[in-house]
Amino acid sequence: MYKVNDVVVHENGGVYRIVSIGKPDFVKGQEEYYTMKSVWDDSSMIYVKINNDKVYMRPVISKAEARSYLEKLSGIDAEYDTNNKEREKKNRQILKSCEVSQYLELMKAILLEQEKKKQGGKKLNCSDEKDLQRAEKMLISELAVVFNVTVESARKSVVEAVFTGPDVPVEETGICRTAYFFVK
Repeated sequence: MYKVNDVVVHENGGVYRIVSIGKPDFVKGQEEYYTMKSVWDDSSMIYVKINNDKVYMRPVISKAEARSYLEKLSGIDAEYDTNNKEREKKNRQILKSCEVSQYLELMKAILLEQEKKKQGGKKLNCSDEKDLQRAEKMLISELAVVFNVTVESARKSVVEAVFTGPDVPVEETGICRTAYFFVK
């Protein structure tokens, strides 16, 4: 069970802080809920039943875990399945999982495919664009919270790591990308 002020990742694609635990006014039964507010959007509030096995939530990862994932990003084998139906099915499963390593793999595969299509004068299909946006929202938001940086800084670092690897210096800071999150 989570406590008030815990920060969690919710399967709907967001990072939330638990602001209260109890029975909201609109609930008629005795069930208790987590009242959660988005860490990035004060107007976004959700309610989740405490004993709900159908909704996946987990605590945000630690800085050490995040560092480890980022250091391994260049070595992640990200395959882009050319079969649209199979890829969409797999992507849905990944997006529901809330697993950081799977999100990184998904993002890397789509970003590399996006670059490949861009060089050929084409764009990603709508489904891939939406999947990328959802994965980014979840993963990048979590990394920004973990490292206490802006979402834009976190996204830039992950995208650069996909294309150049984790140990290439970031131009504006002159430090290794995996340490980039700590400079704000």
